[in-house]
Amino acid sequence: MNDRLRELWDETARHLAALPEEWGAPDTELTAEDLAEVLQAVEAGRLPTMPKGRAGMAEAWVEEPFLAAAPELGPVVMTVALAKAGVLLERAYGAVPDGPPYTGRLLTALAGEIYDRIHAVDGLTLLEISQLLDALGLDGPRLVVDRYRSSYRGLGATWPAQDVAPFVLETLPMWLELVRAGVDPQFDPEAPYRALATLPQLPESAVDALFEAAFGRRKSARRFAQDALGGGHEDRIIVALSNRSAEVRAEAERWLERLGRPVAEPPVDRVGPPETPTPKGLEWLRFEDLPPMHWADTGAVIPPSLLKWVVCQAVNNKSPEPNALVRSYGKLIAEREDFACFLLERWIARGAVINLKGLLAVVAACGGQRSVVLADQHLNEWYGVRVAQSKALIGMLAWIDHPAATQLVLSVGTRFRTKSLQEEAARQAKALAARKGWTTDELADRSVPTEPDKKTVKVQTARLYEAMCTGRTWRYQDWQEHLNQHPVMRKLVQRLVWTSDQVFRPLDDGRLVDVNDDVVELPADARIAIAHDAVVDDETRLRWQHYLADYEIATLFQQFGKELYRLPDKRADDHRLTDFEGRQLLAFTLRSTARKLGYLRGQTLDGPSFDEYEKPFPSIGLVAVVTFSGNSLPEENRTVGLGALCFWQVQPDGGRTAVRLGDVPPVLLSETYHDLRVIAGGI
Repeated sequence: MNDRLRELWDETARHLAALPEEWGAPDTELTAEDLAEVLQAVEAGRLPTMPKGRAGMAEAWVEEPFLAAAPELGPVVMTVALAKAGVLLERAYGAVPDGPPYTGRLLTALAGEIYDRIHAVDGLTLLEISQLLDALGLDGPRLVVDRYRSSYRGLGATWPAQDVAPFVLETLPMWLELVRAGVDPQFDPEAPYRALATLPQLPESAVDALFEAAFGRRKSARRFAQDALGGGHEDRIIVALSNRSAEVRAEAERWLERLGRPVAEPPVDRVGPPETPTPKGLEWLRFEDLPPMHWADTGAVIPPSLLKWVVCQAVNNKSPEPNALVRSYGKLIAEREDFACFLLERWIARGAVINLKGLLAVVAACGGQRSVVLADQHLNEWYGVRVAQSKALIGMLAWIDHPAATQLVLSVGTRFRTKSLQEEAARQAKALAARKGWTTDELADRSVPTEPDKKTVKVQTARLYEAMCTGRTWRYQDWQEHLNQHPVMRKLVQRLVWTSDQVFRPLDDGRLVDVNDDVVELPADARIAIAHDAVVDDETRLRWQHYLADYEIATLFQQFGKELYRLPDKRADDHRLTDFEGRQLLAFTLRSTARKLGYLRGQTLDGPSFDEYEKPFPSIGLVAVVTFSGNSLPEENRTVGLGALCFWQVQPDGGRTAVRLGDVPPVLLSETYHDLRVIAGGI
């Protein structure tokens, strides 16, 4: 047996013997035979079977008390303890002798969380973990690489670059192999690119591999590779603008656009080629049915053959995002909205053929509000079935120059439960904001329609509620221009109480007044937020409650008087609120109440079934989750047990990381706790 492993176990055994009884240590003493079984299993490359009667050992030892001890006991002791408990490595899945290097066992998610806890205290690095695992006779580099790129609790995925980069540099060939090998559905596809991005300077071999992926056949990997390369490679990207492939040229143009180096729009050829081959599958599009289109500047009729050529170019580019050529033609068509609706209506009627999504690029360049309405209707009807088509529509909407299109993209994260659509909407919103030189919040403020309607009011009410929960602040001048003086937003703003250095309410005549109706003057550099129980004292809260009642103001949503929840200091490190755990209720009652509070059904599990309701807060990337005992699909009105309230941070790659309750904004924690009480029937 491995002498080093015996030595480490002896050290671990001394610590385990001193653990408090309330930690739930097994009743039966650990025997030498137990130890021998573990050591032999690790060396033999397999996991041990739990001794009879000790099946609960791992569960008893590895929950919160065990995790809490991780920083004190350190990585060496904890690693061997995990091995002894049989939870250091996952069971094998199809591993074969002399097989591919990335099959076999992985570090468990629990091991990853243990190392996360230790890292938070003493700055443990991935390289040190790899060396420790090597000392135990395991393949440290492979285990760390695979845990890092796990799609669930990836080890080190959120660590500072300096704690990851030395390991990445030492194992560089493994990362480049992953970049070239393509997507493995068992792992996070972005992880290799995120790992390479931690390097302060990319080696030339890494730059070559990333450029190959940036223009490669795997479209899903292109953006990952481009982000990993970052800036400083514009000259090499510009070379790709002359590539023979139209798709490569279009990708290079989009890349430069994101880097703030947009390609100049080419001059418009008003004649166009006499004959344009029709792309396969587009034969059904009859341009003879299109009413005459005219040049916006001259009024002359545009040759139908030229319009067909523009559409065919877009279809061949295979992207719903318009390139410079399509945008330059779109600006010069007088009836461009009619043209956009002509194309979008026929694409939808044809079944929204995904292979022809490039046609949507012309809609993006020419479309307006009517195109947005068509897209919205299709998303509402088909988002859960035609996911690829819905993502293409979101990409199209992000390029339509109309406030309604922007607002629709921004609302996808809270309207639709499909995770991939939420991720695409967030990506497109971020890219659109970057093109305009704004933050995503500023984009939302600056794109509110000026004509009120029920849908706009509903969307903006939800956005202001999220701003209250997340503690968003506005610069005074921005707040005045985009909220208090906006024809739609000003009516909503007046139905709320706001806070800066003083607590105030806006009036219809533009004045700001306090609870005594005295005028409030704010300095130009003031920061403004929406008031809430959690950010004002009890006296202020009570006085404003009386004020709102006396003036019979129908507030946009309740800011005061929900019975504030404050997290006890001792629970700051907890990840779950379990105050109503086990409360029994009917599944349909749970569903109805959760929906009214803005929660969507969670991820579909095997069965199929689900056991969560989610409420996203996309502006800060958090998701509040209410768990329960679960229900089948289609749903049955069975009795279910309420679970816990927890929070997840959505990562750029779409993965999720558990959030400590102490890190949740206080207003958000109080509001979602109130939601949980309502769901539980506690009020």
